[in-house]
Amino acid sequence: MKSKMGVPFGKCIKPGMDNKGHPMIRSAGAFAGDADSYSTFQELFLPIALACPGRDGGYDPGADGAAHPMDLTNKVVAAGLGSHVVSSRIKVYRCLDKFRFPSAISRDERRQVEELVTKVCADLTEDLAGQYLPLEGSGSYAAKPRGMASEDAAELEADGLLFREPDSSLVLSTGVGRHWPEARGIFVTPSAGFSLWVNEEEHLRLASTAKGPNSLQEAYGMLCRAEGAIQAGLQLEGHGYAHSKALGFLTSDPWKLGTGGFQVSVLLKLPLLSAVSDFKAKCKALNVVVRAKGSDDVWSISASAKLGQGEANVAEKVAAACRSLIDEEVKLAQGNA
Repeated sequence: MKSKMGVPFGKCIKPGMDNKGHPMIRSAGAFAGDADSYSTFQELFLPIALACPGRDGGYDPGADGAAHPMDLTNKVVAAGLGSHVVSSRIKVYRCLDKFRFPSAISRDERRQVEELVTKVCADLTEDLAGQYLPLEGSGSYAAKPRGMASEDAAELEADGLLFREPDSSLVLSTGVGRHWPEARGIFVTPSAGFSLWVNEEEHLRLASTAKGPNSLQEAYGMLCRAEGAIQAGLQLEGHGYAHSKALGFLTSDPWKLGTGGFQVSVLLKLPLLSAVSDFKAKCKALNVVVRAKGSDDVWSISASAKLGQGEANVAEKVAAACRSLIDEEVKLAQGNA
């Protein structure tokens, strides 16, 4: 059996055949080669999707009439978190519907994806306008036949926006690293508030970043506008995002299904609360992941929306968790244990 674009079953399961997995890190052992893989090989991919961490347990994409919630709309979310907020970042992945996915894509198809996406990005305006920088060594982009300059690479690295050739055995076995670094690059605005990775592990990775008390609201709004503008541009060219009613946005990695791996991260200053012994337990109870970020008692508070969850709902959940943590930090500062 093969999918409509000629992806064989063996190609999809190669990651799991080559890797026995890790006892502490869960990962999917099969990657889709195109949108139709989820239909042709449904008996493989549906159980994997149902095992996705963070899935809404009440949502069953295999049920009759199942419709995945779509909530990436530019409405007001996460307003007024306050001065404890350092910055916020939101990211989401997309694959295109008329190309094989990065795990199975051909060299020519990858070049076509880059050509199409850079054409669409060139028409972005106002705060979404920027420039496309192909990875160093990529010769597929005519305007920069040798890729980006080393100075550009250093600046992107400093901003946390540069991606590199994969070295994980699991990722390499999926096939996404073939022909590296050809037809891969980064579209970025001058402020680095919006960036778009092209042909990394998925066709596209959109990310928005903002700083200050209202950064989560601003980052969410920018991502909504960028995702919608790129979709509109793709539609003018006869293309679109890979999507199904029941599974939402389709990606190579079945654990990004639904919202396309939508993830929200907020950096908070919590010098007093983070010193409390049950700080991490408090965060876990709020259904968010907490990680230390450098010095100055700054912590990353994050959550992801995947299968069965809407984007705005998860952004609000992160905002609510941040408000709760900030309230406790303020109480401690006031001497109230």
